Amino acid sequence: MEGNKSIKKSFLELTNQGLALVKKRLIEKEKKNNGYLVIADKNGVIKKIPASEL
Repeated sequence: MEGNKSIKKSFLELTNQGLALVKKRLIEKEKKNNGYLVIADKNGVIKKIPASEL
């Protein structure tokens, strides 16, 4: 069972790294196109933010 925990931890770390890279690339792409990102804040309120502000 101990081996399972290390596999789960490394998978979680790799997943988080991948998501961070995707987020970075999406923001860069939208900045080039003067685009917007639609996000939800902690209260669930939808906001449209220019990518240049991120």
